[in-house]
Amino acid sequence: MEYECPECGSQEPPKIISHFPPPIYQCVECGKKGDEKEFFKKEDKTPQFTPLPKRPS
Repeated sequence: MEYECPECGSQEPPKIISHFPPPIYQCVECGKKGDEKEFFKKEDKTPQFTPLPKRPS
């Protein structure tokens, strides 16, 4: 699993600061706190399509 902080862009995995449900994670670099899902690296999975030329009338 690849991590990326949404604030500073750090690639290091966040550290857990609270084990009580829901667990809270914190960025090692900037200190941003949040859910582990916020720190997952988001990839643009939208397919890239080239537009088809218009048909002549």
